[in-house]
Amino acid sequence: MQKAILIFVLAMVSANSWGQSSLIPLNEDLYHQIDRLVISQPHGKYGFQGVARPYSRSQVAELIRGASPQSTSLKRNRDFLAQQLWDNLDTLVEVDRAPIAKYFFRKKTDFYSVNTDHFKLRVNSVVHLGAGLSPGDTARMFHNTRGVEVMGDIDGKVSFYTIMADNQARWAPYVRNTIDSMLIIPGQGFWKPFRTSGVDYFLARGHIAVPVSKHITLSGGHDRQFIGHGYRSMIWSDFSPPHLFFRADTRVWKVRYTNLFTQMVADINTTPGGTLGGLPFSNKQVVFHHLTVNLTPNFQGSVFELVVNGDADSLGSRFGLNYLNPIIFYRALEQQGGSSGNVLLGADFKWDLWKRLRIYGQFILDEFLFSELQAQRGWWGNKYGAQLGMKYVDAFGVPGMDLQLEANWARPYTYTHLSTFTAATHYWQPIAHPLGANFQEGIAIIRYQPHPKWQLIAKGIGAIYGTDTTGSNWGTNLLLNYDTRERQFDNEIGQGVRTLWGMGEFRVNYMIWHQCFLEFRGMARYLQKGNQEPDLQYNAWLQLRWSIPYRPQDY
Repeated sequence: MQKAILIFVLAMVSANSWGQSSLIPLNEDLYHQIDRLVISQPHGKYGFQGVARPYSRSQVAELIRGASPQSTSLKRNRDFLAQQLWDNLDTLVEVDRAPIAKYFFRKKTDFYSVNTDHFKLRVNSVVHLGAGLSPGDTARMFHNTRGVEVMGDIDGKVSFYTIMADNQARWAPYVRNTIDSMLIIPGQGFWKPFRTSGVDYFLARGHIAVPVSKHITLSGGHDRQFIGHGYRSMIWSDFSPPHLFFRADTRVWKVRYTNLFTQMVADINTTPGGTLGGLPFSNKQVVFHHLTVNLTPNFQGSVFELVVNGDADSLGSRFGLNYLNPIIFYRALEQQGGSSGNVLLGADFKWDLWKRLRIYGQFILDEFLFSELQAQRGWWGNKYGAQLGMKYVDAFGVPGMDLQLEANWARPYTYTHLSTFTAATHYWQPIAHPLGANFQEGIAIIRYQPHPKWQLIAKGIGAIYGTDTTGSNWGTNLLLNYDTRERQFDNEIGQGVRTLWGMGEFRVNYMIWHQCFLEFRGMARYLQKGNQEPDLQYNAWLQLRWSIPYRPQDY
C-alpha cells in the first residue's frame, strides 16, 4: 500500500499544479477559532465546507480574505489566523519584524523563515515542559517534549509539513493504569518505559500536499484525521495514534468529496513495559469516503462510509486493489471479491444560524434489521450511535465567550467485528469515540478570551457505560469478537457492570509569544464501577507549550 500511494502521488505531480495547500495540523484551540469565524460570517454562495479535518491552508486563507467580523473578539481571531497563515496571505497581513542575530524571528510567528517567490520555509522549535501533582500519588508527574516543526512549499505547487519530537512523561494515575493494563499510551503508538512508571516515545507526523487542479488536492503522509463538527466524533476522531494515509479532496460547486485510504495497526506484539516482542505488527486497511453538499449557504449535509479490512495470514494482512476505488458506497465490490470487511455508514450535518449559533449532529450505522427495530427486543445486531450538539459564539452578548453543549451515545457492540483486523480500532484503540461503545455521554464547554493573550476554558463531561467482568463481553470493548456476546436480545446501553464516569477540567493560558503558552490546568475525575467505592482523582499541572497543541486526556 505504501508503494501504491507513493507512486500515485508522484504520478499526479505536474508543472501545471495550482497554489500550495498543505493541511493545518489538528489543534483543539486553533480549530475553535476557525469555527467561530465561520459561524459568525455570511456564508457566501456555497458556504465553508469544513467537516473533514485537517482543513487545507488555502481554504482557511480564503475564509480569512472574505471575513468581515463585527466584534472585537472575532477580529482578534481573524488577525491571529492571518498571522498564522502569512505564507498564504502575503498581501493581507504584516508579520515582518527586526530579526534577532540577522536570521531568527524575521517573522514574529516563526523562529526561522524563508520567503521567496519560489520557496517558502518555516521552522519552529517544539517544546512542551510540564510538572504536575496528584494528591495521594507519590510519583511526580511531568512532561518533557523537545523537537522541531517544519513547513513550506516549493514553486507554489508542492507543500509539506512535519513535526518531530522526543518525549518523556509520567502522567496521572488513571493514565498510568491504562498503560499498565492495556500496554498502550492512549493516543500514541510504540513506547518504552522511562524510569519508574514513566514512558518514552517519539512523535513523528507529516505530509506532502499537491493541488493537481483548481479543485482537486492530493495529500499523503503520517498523521491523524477528524470527521465531524463536534468535540467528539462518532466515526473518525483524533484519539488513536497517527497513521499512514493518502487523501484526495475534491471541491466543486456546492460539493466536497473526500477520499481517505489508510493503513492502520490491527494487532501489536508487545511485552509488559512496551518493548517489541520480536515480531512485526499486523496491519489492516481503513478506507473512508465522505460526500458533503452545502444545501444552502448555511446548511451542510454529508453522507459517508468507512470500510475496515484486514485478512489475518502469515504476513499479517492483505491489501486488495478494490480498496483504491474512490467511488462511495462500494459494498457490492467488496462482496463480489469475497471480502469480509466491516462497513459502517452514516451522515452528519451542521446548521449555522444568526451568525451566533451552530447546531450539528452525526449518525453512525454499523448494522441493523428493520424488523428488529420495530420489535424493540434489544437485538444485539442493531448497532448504531449518534451525536447532537450546539456551539454558541459570543454567548449571551459577551464578546469572546463561547458555549458548547454535546450529547453522544452508541449501542453495545457498535464498531465491533469478528477480530481486531476488522474492528474500528487502530493500535488497540478506538478510531471513533474514546469510550468505545455501549455508552451515553454529555459534554459542556465554556471558553472565554477576555484579552488577546489570555484564554480560559472550563469543561465538564459525564458518561454512563458498561464494562466487562473477566471473560464476559457486554459490547464496550471493541477488541472482542462480537460472536462472544452475552445474549441475543435485551441489550441496552450501560449493560454489564454499570459505570459512572465524569471529569471537570479548568485551563487558563497566557500567550507569552506567538504560539508559546504558559498554561495552568486543573482536573477532577470521578469513576464508579457497579457498587464499588468511587475512585476520585485530582491533578494540577503547570506547563509551557510552544508550537505544540494542547492534548486532552478526557477518557
